[in-house]
This record gives sequence, C-alpha cells and structure tokens, in this order.
Amino acid sequence: MASLNETSCRTCDTLFGTGWVEGWGGADTPLGTGWVEACANYHQRSPSPTGPLSPPHLYNPLHDSDPPAESGDVHVGLGMHRDELLRHVPRPVDVPRGRRRVSCQRAGADRSGGQRHRRRAEDARRDAVLPQHSKLVCPGDDGDGLIISTQYLNRIVSADPMHLEMTVEGGATLKELIGAAAEAGMALPYAPYWWGLTVGGMLSTGAHGSSLRGKGSALHEYVVAMRIVAPAPAAEGYAKVRQLGPGHPDLDAAKVSLGVLGIISQVTLKLQPLFKRSVTFAKYGDADLADRAVTFGNQHEFADMAWYPGQGKVIYRIDDRVPDNVPGNGVFNFVGFRSTATLLLVTNRLAEEGLEATGNAGGRCQYSRLTTSAIAIDGYGLTNNGLLFTGYPVVGFQNKIQSSGGCLDGPHDALLTACPWDPRVRGEFFHQTTVSIPLSEAKDFIQDVQKLRDLNAEAFCGVELYNGILMRYVKSSSAYLGKQDDCLDFDITYYRSHDPAVPRLYEDVLEEVEQMALLKYGGMPHWARTGTSRSTA
Repeated sequence: MASLNETSCRTCDTLFGTGWVEGWGGADTPLGTGWVEACANYHQRSPSPTGPLSPPHLYNPLHDSDPPAESGDVHVGLGMHRDELLRHVPRPVDVPRGRRRVSCQRAGADRSGGQRHRRRAEDARRDAVLPQHSKLVCPGDDGDGLIISTQYLNRIVSADPMHLEMTVEGGATLKELIGAAAEAGMALPYAPYWWGLTVGGMLSTGAHGSSLRGKGSALHEYVVAMRIVAPAPAAEGYAKVRQLGPGHPDLDAAKVSLGVLGIISQVTLKLQPLFKRSVTFAKYGDADLADRAVTFGNQHEFADMAWYPGQGKVIYRIDDRVPDNVPGNGVFNFVGFRSTATLLLVTNRLAEEGLEATGNAGGRCQYSRLTTSAIAIDGYGLTNNGLLFTGYPVVGFQNKIQSSGGCLDGPHDALLTACPWDPRVRGEFFHQTTVSIPLSEAKDFIQDVQKLRDLNAEAFCGVELYNGILMRYVKSSSAYLGKQDDCLDFDITYYRSHDPAVPRLYEDVLEEVEQMALLKYGGMPHWARTGTSRSTA
C-alpha cells in the first residue's frame, strides 16, 4: 500500500477532510499503515491547511443523535469526475458488502426528495429548515443502514448558452440551478415552487411545477444526459459510473427512479433563453370549477389553482410569458416559504391546537378566512419591484418568479425568526397528501368533493389554513415512473397532532376525499408525498 498514488490520497481528503492522516496517526486504522505513510508523505509536499482531525465517524441516524461535524473543503483530483473519485473508497466509507448494503446506499433519501444530505455543524440551521419528506428508505433490519451524502456533490459543472444546456451535480439545489442558469442568460422553463430541493431529489421523485405546455412541468422532461453511480461486484469496486446519454435505453428508467437504480451524480438539462412572465391571482366562486379546471391549464402556460372548498372560492393563477420589453422587475417570495417571527408561529400553532382540542369547527373557519385574506392582501408573496406589492399584473424574469424559499436565506437571529415548519420551534406541523388524477377524470372528482362539502362546509376549513387545495397541471411523460396521462395534481395539506393517537377534526371527511382520489378515480400518489411532507415538490 506504500505505493499509493496521490489521486487516492486526494480521495481520502475529499471524503474525510485533509487532516485525516494526522487524526488517525496510523494507530488501529482500518486503512493500514501503508495508506497513512503514503498520504503523510503526500501531505508533506502539500501541507494541510486544516490541521488534525479526529478519525472519521460514519454517521448512523439510527444510533447517533446528531450529524457529525465536518471540516475542510472538498479537494478534487484534477481531470477526474467526483463521482469517479467516490468509486474506489477505503473501508471507513462503508464499502457495501452484498446486495442489501448496496441497495441501502443507493436508497438514501434527500431531505427535499431523493438523496439525503449530511451537513456541516455550522449548517445545522439549514438542516432544520429543509423540508423532510420521508423516513429512511432502507435502514436495514439490523439497523446498519447507511446514508450517502451529496453535500459536496453540488457544483454547476458547465453552462452552454449556445446550445442551451447546463450540467450540474446531483446535490445542487434548485435555487443554485436557477441562479446559475440566469447568469448565463438561460432559464429552466418549469420547476417546483420550493427551491430548497436538490436536482437528484427532484429527479428521483418526479418533482414538477404546473404546466401543460411543451414537454410539461416536470424537471425530468428536460434531462438530456445523466451520470449515475450504480452498484457493482467487488471486482469493480462495488460501484460503477454509468453514463446515460441521449437515446440510451435506460434514460427513461433513470429519469424518475426513486433512487433504486443508482445515486444521481451529474445531470445535463436542456434549458431555454431567459424570459419574462406576467402573473395575476384572481378569486372567483367555485360553482364552475369542475368544468373550468379541465380547460384552464390549456389557457395559461403556468396556470394553477388554490381551492378553498369551505369558502366556495378558487384563486386562479393567470400566468403567461410576455415579451422582454414589457416593463417590470417583479419577484415572487411565497408567504409560506418566508422567515416568520417565532412568536407568531408559536401563537398560531397554539391557536390551531386549541381549536382542534375543543372541536371548534366554526372558530377554525373564521381563522382560515382571516388567514387567506391576509395572504391575499400581501399578493401571496408577489412584489412588483422586489420590495412592495402595488397591484396586478406582476411582471418579472423567470428566475425571480418561478420558485422561492426565502427562509433558507433568513437571518441568523437566535431563532427570533424561522421557517414555518422549523422543528426547533413549535410552529407548523402538518400532513400533506398529494394525488395526481387524470385530467379526463378531474371534473367528476371535483364534483364529488363538492358534494361532500355541501353536506358540511366546516369540514374543509382546515385545509384553508394551509392555502387551500393546490391544483397543478402535469403532462404525460415518457419516463417509466412518470405520469401516464395529462393530470391534475391535488396537494391537500392539513393539521397534524404531535400525538399520533389523537385524531384531527373531521378526519373522516378528508380521508374519504383521499380514498375517492386513489380508488375511485385511479389517482397516483406523488412519489415524494407518501407521508408527512413539508414543501411543494
């Protein structure tokens, strides 16, 4: 092992931080002293700026209360892809032993939907504000599962304005993707509304925005090439990098794969020139919603609807592209994704818990009307100039309108403010059910829900506290786990008790809605929404 080359030493630096040799000191290291001696010689030629580290500890969320602190920046071997650096790794990274361990490594779920991040200690705040979608996908019966971190696999690899293509790594966030594309004069045409998701997470779960135009609103429809780290026999280092280019027979399988085919390490996307759009939110009664919902998606490129069944109202999003010379520098920072005063979050939660505990359905309806009115006055988070909302329409560039998540960049103020769902404060705690129903069945489903509402409108006031039932349009896809038909996606968000044994008010009514969507109308659950969910993917 003394002949170990510098590339392998850099691999250790990438995985453990550049002080790992000094931290181990050669004693009882699973790598053997040869590794230590060779890399120590390498570090003498390239001194570590970070100093000694403790021997690396593999974080196991089933055993460890907190993620480990990490030090040092990523050091990448020149001329190598970072996913190739991760192919041949020493034992402390837990090289998989058998198929089950490989599956667990590949199935590590991202906090925003696909591949889970392991954060630095100083990033604990961001860890808390990232929405959590699911439990560990494959922890193993023996509790020895492993989460793969894509924290450092987050580069913008290249931007090609001439060919309107951009290549990014799987751990890059939607915000980073949108920002880098805009700097190069390009735009991602459609995207989920919450920008804290990672590219790997969005692709793994089929995340989408709302549109029936072009290829549709799902990110995976704009993938032209992918690199994935897939399991391999021991002779191949337990992992291999697969490159799936245009026309590759497995590309449609990998575009939406729930993480079971491999870890998404790099993605090339087809983008469009940066453009402007004009947004207006308009409120109408829901008497004609069933008919209008079927056609509204074809009338406006970025159409969606927020339905308040208890109030009998619908907020229609009238949203289309406009020429670049139309004046406007609007920004959309959705109210529900902003940093909010912790005192207000706690007060609102206590009020909601009190209404639930006393069965005060009427009070909950009054509370929901106050909430929706306040959001409307604030333009739902739209501003005409980045500061103030002065009226509709709001015109702005795509990168400033399509997605938001202001609380991710909120102030570090000792939790005086926080994301509404931040678990460190007793703020919002809710459940979200998301089901896609074929557009051809949407009219009948909406009419059935209206019949339930007409029996007891108070039963639906709870969803209005979370901005109603959001309806988004999703186009059929060639991806194997994509939508088989043009669909209307129903996001239903509602109160959840911290005590799992306590039923919520009118729980039976919303469960009836869910069962109708799934069983009667053949709806498909969102891949990222089979449990507690806290973002719009």
